[in-house]
Amino acid sequence: MSDDEIELLGRPAEQRIQRRLLEALRTGVAGEDARDMAGDVLFGAISLRDAMLSDSYSDVFAGSFRRFVEWRSQQSPEALAEAAEIGRKALDEAE
Repeated sequence: MSDDEIELLGRPAEQRIQRRLLEALRTGVAGEDARDMAGDVLFGAISLRDAMLSDSYSDVFAGSFRRFVEWRSQQSPEALAEAAEIGRKALDEAE
């Protein structure tokens, strides 16, 4: 499905990154629930926004958020700044 046919969030560069992440999740790398959610979004069965609000996929997002909070709490300010810079560069490259 093309980018115009699925509803992603944010600027076009952010949408391109979201699509790449959803395609990676669709391989099953983060488990069956994440794979199913990514497939539903990529195939237009549900928007990303609706998936995030859905009880069906709440465990996918809650688990990811918990892992992120844990990871973030273990990082130094310098490591967080470096991660932010990597994110900025990824967005710039997706422009």
